Amino acid sequence: MAEIGQRIFAVDGTRKFLRLYNEEYLRPLTVGTSRTWVRIGMLFQVPDTGGNSPAGNYFIGLCNGADSPYTDANCRHAMGIAWAGGVFFYGAGPSYNNSGSAWRGRHRINGVNSDDTSGSLSTTFYAGPTRRNMWFVDVNPGTVYWHACSDPTIDHTFYNFLEILEQKGSTPTFNNGGNAMYNYQKTPAGSSALPLDTLNIYWGNGNWPIEILALAAFAFDS
Repeated sequence: MAEIGQRIFAVDGTRKFLRLYNEEYLRPLTVGTSRTWVRIGMLFQVPDTGGNSPAGNYFIGLCNGADSPYTDANCRHAMGIAWAGGVFFYGAGPSYNNSGSAWRGRHRINGVNSDDTSGSLSTTFYAGPTRRNMWFVDVNPGTVYWHACSDPTIDHTFYNFLEILEQKGSTPTFNNGGNAMYNYQKTPAGSSALPLDTLNIYWGNGNWPIEILALAAFAFDS
């Protein structure tokens, strides 16, 4: 069951979060129907388990209506970035990291997945309650982009989050400190006339939760 909690951060004080365990979060978009590019942003943290994380399945993207989410066996239409099982490896920091084709661009139509697993897709994120991480997924017709900070030692604030969320283009960058971003493009096959009108986050792990401190969708004109 989803939970609401709060933590205190040295930079900006007490912040509330939504904790998900093997759950799906859905929210209708209010950015209109004429958009051609939507960026989804998530400011989050995960617990420090002291070792490699348990395997799980995850999804960040958009779907067609809250009554037909990504996890529905007959999901009408969803598109975003999916993690198709596997382990997040434990490292210094402490942090978690992964690379390869387990992360993939995914287009799901009537319950059938079309994946782009070409190349690799990497991310490194801090573990524990003192530093926040950021992931971003862009969805536009036929293409999915993934953006993630490449330095897990930074506690990312809401200012950092908004800086990337509202920065147009396929290769957003930090203006403060020159911190680098991972930027990847995926083009999963398939097409559907059904609109992608609902924010869809799935955290498919009942033992290793995610705590979401900010979640937003920003629409670009093109």
